[in-house]
Order: sequence, then C-alpha cells, then structure tokens
Amino acid sequence: MAKLKIGVMLESFRKPLREALDLAVAVGASGCQIYVTSGKMHPDAMGPRQREEFRELVVSKGLEISALCGEMGGYTDPRRTEEFVTATKAFMDLAVDLGPRILTAHIGAVGDSPANPAWRAVASVLEQVGQHGDEIGCVFACETGMEEPELLRGFIESLDTHSIRINYDPANLVMAGYDPIGGLKHLGDLVVHTHAKDGVRGPDGRVEEVALGKGQVPFAEYVAGLRAVGYDGYYTIEREVGDDPMADIEMAASYLASL
Repeated sequence: MAKLKIGVMLESFRKPLREALDLAVAVGASGCQIYVTSGKMHPDAMGPRQREEFRELVVSKGLEISALCGEMGGYTDPRRTEEFVTATKAFMDLAVDLGPRILTAHIGAVGDSPANPAWRAVASVLEQVGQHGDEIGCVFACETGMEEPELLRGFIESLDTHSIRINYDPANLVMAGYDPIGGLKHLGDLVVHTHAKDGVRGPDGRVEEVALGKGQVPFAEYVAGLRAVGYDGYYTIEREVGDDPMADIEMAASYLASL
C-alpha cells in the first residue's frame, strides 16, 4: 500500500517562511500548504520573477506545494462580491503559476437552501471563480465544517462550474457535530486536498482542537475511507493552537507515516 503524502501548513510552525520550509523537511513532510492572502506570498507581491524563484526554492528543498490557502473569512456578504471574486481569481492564478492548481478556503455558512441570501451570495462568487478555474485549470476547494456534508454536496452541484471541489477537514466536522467518516459518503469523490487535524466536541458542545491522534477523528478509518474513493493527494498537517507546534507537527507526521 502506498505511503501517505504528508504535507504541512507552513503557518502552523509560526516561523518565517524560509525557516518553515526547512522545518517541513525536518519533520519528514514532502509537501506544504501556504497562505497567500497577505504578506510576501500575496499575488501582488509575487511578480513573474518572484514566482519562478519561489518554485525553485521549494523544489530545492525536496518539497512540492500541496495547495495554496486564500482564506477571506467566507463569501456571504453580497456587498463584497466583486472584491471576493477579484482576489480569489488572483489567488487561483498564483496557484497555477506555483504548481499545485488547488486553492482552499472557507466559504462561510450558506444556509439550508437557495432561498437563503447567504447561499445566493456565496454561489455568485463561486460560480465566477469556478468558471475562471475551468478556463485556467485550477480548482477551488471549499473547506468542510460549516454545513452538513450532504448539504454542501447539494450546494456544489447547484453551481454552473466544474472546478469547485472539497478540502476535507475532519476535525472541523467533529467540532461542528458531524460525522467525519459518514461525510465521505457524500463528499469523498470531490476531495482534492485534506487537512490532517484533530479535535474534540464535548457533551456540552464545547470544542477544542487537539494534537493529531488525541481527538475524536478516527484517522485510520478516515484514511481507509479516502483510499476507498481513490484519493491519493496530500494529508496536510494543520495545527492552529498549542504551546509547542513543532512537537505536535512532528508527532502528527510520525503518526500519519504509520498509517
């Protein structure tokens, strides 16, 4: 059985970009995901020469980029549709130039039907960026967690584009009260990227992200489920909290390598 392709969200190290690349190598990852919504990796700061140099830098480390993250906090505000579309298209262009051709982000809570204003607002944005993706060969991967997987599937199928897919985050689903394994029944064939993250949800509804392998995501079953639908992409470690991210990421990489 093929080994998992293990990646790391570089921002999880909480170190400067170049140092984070070296740390990704140190923990045994072969891939990395990078935020591009601000700073040196924003499309406006990445001209043609900078894009080529960064591609070469990543390759020189023996890594590849698993995906870019273009997080804008969701697309539910219809007053910002033009802003969202313009920015997200630029992120997708960067994803093509840097290689992964995958952009991930949260889309916001769309509600339960097309009658919901949030549904219509998000659909307007995603149809436009998805059609751009159809043209340039890049997919936009919605991150799971805000809606039931079956509802999210229906939302995606309602869009007039073929380039909207899924960034599956099982911890987000656990913390939202959904079944991360059952969700694969509805979304598994749409998954192009996944976050390796863990979490818990208590009986009182309290939630917490925890170190991978210490929470309620049954990762062996999760990996088996993704393999069953033919997924062969990256499992990108994301650690958003914790006092010692390096130790947590090392532990996560070792655990994933054992599956």
